[in-house]
Amino acid sequence: MISDFAYLDGTLDVVHRRRDASGGRVETAGTIRARRLLGGTADVAEVRSADGPLGVSLKVREPDGTWSMWWVDAATGRLGLPLRGRWDDGRARLVGVEADGSLCADDVAAPSGASARWEQSRSRDGGRTWEVDWTMEMARRPEPDPAPPPVGEFAFLARELEVDHHRRARVGGGEERFTTRHHGSTYLDGAVSVDEVGLPDGAAGMTFRAREAATGTWSIWWISSTRGRLEPPVHGRFGPDGVGTFVGAEDDLLARFIWSDTAGERPRWLQELSDDGGRTWVWDWEMAFRPLEEAS
Repeated sequence: MISDFAYLDGTLDVVHRRRDASGGRVETAGTIRARRLLGGTADVAEVRSADGPLGVSLKVREPDGTWSMWWVDAATGRLGLPLRGRWDDGRARLVGVEADGSLCADDVAAPSGASARWEQSRSRDGGRTWEVDWTMEMARRPEPDPAPPPVGEFAFLARELEVDHHRRARVGGGEERFTTRHHGSTYLDGAVSVDEVGLPDGAAGMTFRAREAATGTWSIWWISSTRGRLEPPVHGRFGPDGVGTFVGAEDDLLARFIWSDTAGERPRWLQELSDDGGRTWVWDWEMAFRPLEEAS
């Protein structure tokens, strides 16, 4: 038996059984397109039925082995509240509180690396009774399907790129420069963007972005392989000139991300920090992206 979400890799065929408004069960076929990141301590999975996309799940493992899982519903583009739990002998149970106060539990049985069964149940009485409202029987295809063409405002990152970093040194003061690789993907017809980038000393980081359907605003989370958690998000959008500006809290500071040159082959990212509520900004980190063939 496996002990994590290793089955979520590549393309999986799915049989969905969902409870409808009348309380009956509706069965449909579907697929999952999944990608493992950060050395297997995180994964992203796009879930579809025959009628179209349902959503994207994001899972991240903390250093103590606890998994957290979030769901982005295709209809809203919003990241929901997390479920949390652990694996034990090929099974996992993750539990959390929904926005309406009810409990939600996901139970996963994965007897092998190629198939799994997932069951979602809900409780409205504090966990005394549970009602199953969705199951998925999953089987991984021998070979993954090719990724669909990237779309959406972050499509320029949905490829492999070389990245030249220049940032304030994290230890000892001064500045540091280094070069790593980047690999990005888009999901939900461009409403979700995910990428992973290498960092010094064998570490890595990933970015998860979700676009709210009602407003078009992007929320962006950073996840470090050494911390295993979602950092506080930044929020924003792209302007008519193609420059994207995103701002959010980071500890006792404000952080600002600026994306520029996104229409060409060499996009740029800049992070600035402010300790005075955004009146002034200080340079912290920049990345210059370039096609892989330019690195050879």
